[in-house]
Amino acid sequence: MMRRFAGWVVVLSLWWAGAALAEERPHPAAGAPAAKAAAPDLRGFAPPMPDPRGEWSPVRVGEEVLYRIVSKREMSQGPHLKVSEGLSGTQHFVVSQAPGEPIKVASRSVLREQGRPDEVTQEAQYLRKGEDGYRVVALDTAVAGPTRTVPLDPPALLLPDRVEAGMRWDAGTYDFEGLRYSEEGEIVGRQAAKTPAGTYGDCLVVRHTGTLEGEVVMDGKKVRLKNGTVERMQWLARGVGPVLRKETLTATIVSRTGRHVKTRVVRQAAIEGVRQRPESAR
Repeated sequence: MMRRFAGWVVVLSLWWAGAALAEERPHPAAGAPAAKAAAPDLRGFAPPMPDPRGEWSPVRVGEEVLYRIVSKREMSQGPHLKVSEGLSGTQHFVVSQAPGEPIKVASRSVLREQGRPDEVTQEAQYLRKGEDGYRVVALDTAVAGPTRTVPLDPPALLLPDRVEAGMRWDAGTYDFEGLRYSEEGEIVGRQAAKTPAGTYGDCLVVRHTGTLEGEVVMDGKKVRLKNGTVERMQWLARGVGPVLRKETLTATIVSRTGRHVKTRVVRQAAIEGVRQRPESAR
Protein backbone atom coordinates (compact mmCIF):
# COMPACT_ATOMS: atom_id res chain seq x y z
CA MET A 1 0.00 0.00 0.00
CA MET A 2 1.63 3.22 -1.14
CA ARG A 3 1.11 5.94 1.43
CA ARG A 4 0.92 9.43 0.01
CA PHE A 5 0.18 12.13 2.54
CA ALA A 6 1.93 15.35 1.57
CA GLY A 7 -0.71 17.28 3.50
CA TRP A 8 0.73 16.33 6.92
CA VAL A 9 3.98 18.10 6.03
CA VAL A 10 2.19 21.32 5.15
CA VAL A 11 -0.10 21.23 8.18
CA LEU A 12 2.69 20.55 10.68
CA SER A 13 5.11 23.05 9.17
CA LEU A 14 2.43 25.75 9.34
CA TRP A 15 1.51 24.85 12.91
CA TRP A 16 5.14 25.11 13.93
CA ALA A 17 6.00 28.20 11.87
CA GLY A 18 3.15 29.97 13.64
CA ALA A 19 5.47 30.26 16.62
CA ALA A 20 7.54 32.79 14.70
CA LEU A 21 4.55 34.62 13.27
CA ALA A 22 3.46 35.79 16.69
CA GLU A 23 0.56 37.83 15.38
CA GLU A 24 -0.89 34.62 13.90
CA ARG A 25 -0.24 32.10 16.67
CA PRO A 26 1.57 32.10 20.04
CA HIS A 27 4.11 29.37 20.79
CA PRO A 28 2.79 26.74 23.23
CA ALA A 29 4.01 27.45 26.74
CA ALA A 30 6.67 25.16 28.17
CA GLY A 31 5.23 22.76 30.69
CA ALA A 32 1.75 22.84 29.15
CA PRO A 33 -0.15 19.58 29.79
CA ALA A 34 -0.19 17.11 26.91
CA ALA A 35 -3.39 16.85 24.92
CA LYS A 36 -5.63 13.95 26.00
CA ALA A 37 -7.31 13.20 22.67
CA ALA A 38 -8.73 9.70 22.28
CA ALA A 39 -6.13 7.42 20.72
CA PRO A 40 -6.39 3.92 19.24
CA ASP A 41 -4.92 0.90 21.02
CA LEU A 42 -1.58 0.27 19.29
CA ARG A 43 -0.84 -3.11 20.84
CA GLY A 44 -0.65 -6.39 18.96
CA PHE A 45 1.33 -5.34 15.88
CA ALA A 46 3.74 -7.92 14.42
CA PRO A 47 6.59 -7.47 11.91
CA PRO A 48 5.30 -8.17 8.37
CA MET A 49 6.89 -10.92 6.31
CA PRO A 50 7.87 -10.14 2.69
CA ASP A 51 6.54 -12.31 -0.14
CA PRO A 52 8.92 -12.74 -3.12
CA ARG A 53 5.89 -13.19 -5.40
CA GLY A 54 3.79 -10.44 -3.84
CA GLU A 55 2.97 -6.96 -5.12
CA TRP A 56 5.25 -4.04 -4.36
CA SER A 57 2.35 -2.08 -2.94
CA PRO A 58 -0.50 -4.37 -1.85
CA VAL A 59 -3.76 -2.89 -0.53
CA ARG A 60 -5.55 -5.15 1.96
CA VAL A 61 -8.90 -4.12 3.41
CA GLY A 62 -8.89 -4.69 7.16
CA GLU A 63 -5.14 -4.20 7.55
CA GLU A 64 -3.57 -1.77 9.99
CA VAL A 65 0.05 -0.64 9.71
CA LEU A 66 2.10 1.07 12.42
CA TYR A 67 5.21 3.20 11.81
CA ARG A 68 7.64 4.83 14.21
CA ILE A 69 8.44 8.37 13.11
CA VAL A 70 11.10 10.95 13.90
CA SER A 71 10.88 14.53 12.73
CA LYS A 72 13.37 17.39 12.60
CA ARG A 73 12.25 20.94 11.92
CA GLU A 74 14.20 24.10 11.29
CA MET A 75 12.87 27.63 11.03
CA SER A 76 14.65 30.88 10.27
CA GLN A 77 13.98 34.56 9.63
CA GLY A 78 16.66 36.42 7.73
CA PRO A 79 20.23 35.05 7.73
CA HIS A 80 20.15 33.47 11.20
CA LEU A 81 18.71 30.13 12.31
CA LYS A 82 16.07 30.81 14.95
CA VAL A 83 14.76 27.40 15.98
CA SER A 84 15.68 23.75 15.46
CA GLU A 85 13.89 20.89 17.20
CA GLY A 86 13.27 17.17 16.96
CA LEU A 87 10.15 15.16 17.74
CA SER A 88 9.16 11.51 17.63
CA GLY A 89 5.94 9.52 17.59
CA THR A 90 3.78 7.14 15.61
CA GLN A 91 1.84 6.98 12.36
CA HIS A 92 -1.08 4.55 12.24
CA PHE A 93 -2.81 3.52 8.98
CA VAL A 94 -6.19 1.76 8.72
CA VAL A 95 -7.53 0.30 5.44
CA SER A 96 -11.31 -0.04 5.13
CA GLN A 97 -14.00 -0.13 2.45
CA ALA A 98 -17.76 0.36 2.53
CA PRO A 99 -19.87 -1.57 -0.03
CA GLY A 100 -19.65 0.08 -3.45
CA GLU A 101 -17.27 2.77 -2.22
CA PRO A 102 -13.53 3.39 -2.87
CA ILE A 103 -10.97 1.89 -0.52
CA LYS A 104 -10.25 4.29 2.36
CA VAL A 105 -6.72 4.54 3.77
CA ALA A 106 -6.90 6.63 6.94
CA SER A 107 -3.80 7.98 8.70
CA ARG A 108 -3.31 9.30 12.23
CA SER A 109 0.09 10.79 13.09
CA VAL A 110 1.09 11.77 16.63
CA LEU A 111 4.31 13.70 17.33
CA ARG A 112 5.44 14.29 20.91
CA GLU A 113 7.91 16.49 22.73
CA GLN A 114 8.24 16.65 26.50
CA GLY A 115 6.31 19.50 28.06
CA ARG A 116 4.24 20.33 24.97
CA PRO A 117 0.86 19.20 23.66
CA ASP A 118 0.80 16.31 21.20
CA GLU A 119 0.68 17.27 17.52
CA VAL A 120 -2.03 15.11 15.97
CA THR A 121 -2.67 15.02 12.21
CA GLN A 122 -5.44 12.95 10.63
CA GLU A 123 -5.92 12.46 6.89
CA ALA A 124 -7.33 9.91 4.47
CA GLN A 125 -7.03 8.98 0.82
CA TYR A 126 -9.59 7.08 -1.28
CA LEU A 127 -8.34 4.55 -3.85
CA ARG A 128 -9.73 2.69 -6.84
CA LYS A 129 -7.91 0.01 -8.81
CA GLY A 130 -7.33 1.03 -12.44
CA GLU A 131 -5.84 -0.76 -15.42
CA ASP A 132 -2.39 0.62 -14.62
CA GLY A 133 -2.46 0.50 -10.81
CA TYR A 134 -4.17 2.08 -7.82
CA ARG A 135 -5.27 5.67 -8.24
CA VAL A 136 -6.22 8.27 -5.63
CA VAL A 137 -9.72 9.57 -6.40
CA ALA A 138 -10.09 11.85 -3.35
CA LEU A 139 -8.34 13.07 -0.19
CA ASP A 140 -9.47 14.14 3.26
CA THR A 141 -7.19 17.03 4.16
CA ALA A 142 -6.97 20.05 6.46
CA VAL A 143 -4.43 21.98 4.36
CA ALA A 144 -6.93 24.66 3.31
CA GLY A 145 -8.74 24.93 6.66
CA PRO A 146 -11.19 22.52 8.32
CA THR A 147 -10.87 18.91 7.19
CA ARG A 148 -12.80 18.23 4.00
CA THR A 149 -12.85 15.78 1.11
CA VAL A 150 -11.10 16.97 -2.06
CA PRO A 151 -11.82 14.99 -5.27
CA LEU A 152 -8.95 14.48 -7.71
CA ASP A 153 -9.75 14.89 -11.40
CA PRO A 154 -8.08 13.07 -13.00
CA PRO A 155 -7.27 10.52 -10.28
CA ALA A 156 -3.55 10.35 -9.37
CA LEU A 157 -1.53 7.20 -10.06
CA LEU A 158 0.30 5.93 -6.96
CA LEU A 159 2.57 3.32 -8.51
CA PRO A 160 2.41 1.67 -11.97
CA ASP A 161 1.67 -2.06 -11.88
CA ARG A 162 4.74 -2.70 -14.02
CA VAL A 163 7.88 -0.94 -12.92
CA GLU A 164 11.49 -0.70 -14.09
CA ALA A 165 14.48 1.36 -13.00
CA GLY A 166 14.46 4.90 -14.32
CA MET A 167 10.79 5.09 -15.29
CA ARG A 168 8.86 8.26 -14.42
CA TRP A 169 5.18 9.13 -14.28
CA ASP A 170 2.84 12.02 -13.52
CA ALA A 171 1.75 11.43 -9.92
CA GLY A 172 -0.96 14.09 -9.95
CA THR A 173 -1.79 17.74 -9.36
CA TYR A 174 -3.81 18.83 -6.35
CA ASP A 175 -5.64 22.12 -5.88
CA PHE A 176 -6.63 22.80 -2.25
CA GLU A 177 -8.59 26.03 -2.69
CA GLY A 178 -5.63 28.16 -3.70
CA LEU A 179 -2.74 25.86 -2.76
CA ARG A 180 -1.43 23.96 -5.77
CA TYR A 181 0.71 20.84 -5.42
CA SER A 182 2.15 18.95 -8.42
CA GLU A 183 4.10 15.71 -8.10
CA GLU A 184 6.15 13.30 -10.24
CA GLY A 185 7.09 9.70 -9.42
CA GLU A 186 10.32 7.90 -10.31
CA ILE A 187 11.71 4.38 -9.85
CA VAL A 188 15.24 4.76 -8.45
CA GLY A 189 16.34 1.12 -8.15
CA ARG A 190 16.75 -1.55 -5.44
CA GLN A 191 18.18 -1.26 -1.94
CA ALA A 192 17.89 -2.82 1.53
CA ALA A 193 16.03 -0.98 4.31
CA LYS A 194 16.65 -1.29 8.07
CA THR A 195 13.56 -0.83 10.29
CA PRO A 196 12.36 -1.68 13.84
CA ALA A 197 10.60 -4.69 12.28
CA GLY A 198 13.88 -5.97 10.80
CA THR A 199 15.98 -5.49 7.68
CA TYR A 200 14.20 -5.87 4.33
CA GLY A 201 16.51 -6.70 1.42
CA ASP A 202 16.01 -5.88 -2.25
CA CYS A 203 13.39 -3.15 -1.69
CA LEU A 204 12.08 -1.13 -4.61
CA VAL A 205 13.13 2.50 -4.07
CA VAL A 206 10.58 5.07 -5.26
CA ARG A 207 11.08 8.85 -5.24
CA HIS A 208 8.31 11.44 -5.53
CA THR A 209 9.19 15.10 -6.02
CA GLY A 210 6.73 17.97 -6.01
CA THR A 211 6.21 21.72 -5.77
CA LEU A 212 3.90 23.75 -3.53
CA GLU A 213 2.68 27.28 -4.14
CA GLY A 214 -0.30 29.36 -3.08
CA GLU A 215 -2.35 30.22 0.00
CA VAL A 216 -3.09 28.10 3.06
CA VAL A 217 -5.13 28.67 6.21
CA MET A 218 -3.41 28.93 9.60
CA ASP A 219 -5.53 29.63 12.68
CA GLY A 220 -8.36 30.83 10.47
CA LYS A 221 -6.18 33.29 8.53
CA LYS A 222 -4.65 32.93 5.11
CA VAL A 223 -0.88 32.98 4.67
CA ARG A 224 1.15 32.56 1.50
CA LEU A 225 3.44 29.62 0.78
CA LYS A 226 6.38 30.35 -1.55
CA ASN A 227 9.05 28.19 -3.19
CA GLY A 228 7.69 25.02 -1.65
CA THR A 229 9.33 21.72 -2.58
CA VAL A 230 8.60 18.19 -1.38
CA GLU A 231 10.70 15.03 -1.76
CA ARG A 232 9.41 11.64 -0.60
CA MET A 233 11.58 8.53 -0.73
CA GLN A 234 9.99 5.13 -0.13
CA TRP A 235 11.48 1.64 0.21
CA LEU A 236 8.91 -0.99 -0.79
CA ALA A 237 9.19 -4.66 0.18
CA ARG A 238 7.31 -7.21 -1.95
CA GLY A 239 4.10 -8.32 -0.32
CA VAL A 240 4.39 -5.61 2.34
CA GLY A 241 4.57 -2.16 0.73
CA PRO A 242 6.48 0.78 2.22
CA VAL A 243 8.74 -0.31 5.08
CA LEU A 244 10.73 2.94 5.21
CA ARG A 245 9.87 6.50 4.17
CA LYS A 246 11.89 9.72 4.24
CA GLU A 247 10.05 12.96 3.50
CA THR A 248 11.36 16.52 3.25
CA LEU A 249 9.55 19.83 2.79
CA THR A 250 11.18 23.24 2.33
CA ALA A 251 9.17 26.44 1.93
CA THR A 252 8.88 30.11 2.82
CA ILE A 253 5.75 31.15 4.69
CA VAL A 254 4.69 34.79 4.30
CA SER A 255 2.38 36.27 6.96
CA ARG A 256 -0.35 38.81 6.26
CA THR A 257 2.04 41.54 7.52
CA GLY A 258 4.79 40.46 5.11
CA ARG A 259 7.06 38.61 7.53
CA HIS A 260 8.97 35.72 5.91
CA VAL A 261 9.71 32.46 7.73
CA LYS A 262 11.79 29.78 6.02
CA THR A 263 10.96 26.26 7.15
CA ARG A 264 12.47 22.84 6.54
CA VAL A 265 10.78 19.71 7.85
CA VAL A 266 12.38 16.25 7.56
CA ARG A 267 10.55 13.16 8.72
CA GLN A 268 11.40 9.48 8.63
CA ALA A 269 8.85 6.71 9.15
CA ALA A 270 9.96 3.10 9.66
CA ILE A 271 7.55 0.19 9.85
CA GLU A 272 7.05 -1.44 13.23
CA GLY A 273 4.29 -3.92 12.50
CA VAL A 274 0.92 -4.85 10.99
CA ARG A 275 -2.28 -6.37 12.34
CA GLN A 276 -5.72 -7.28 11.05
CA ARG A 277 -8.84 -5.50 12.25
CA PRO A 278 -11.76 -7.61 13.52
CA GLU A 279 -14.26 -8.37 10.73
CA SER A 280 -16.93 -6.35 12.54
CA ALA A 281 -14.74 -3.21 12.48
CA ARG A 282 -13.99 -3.17 8.74
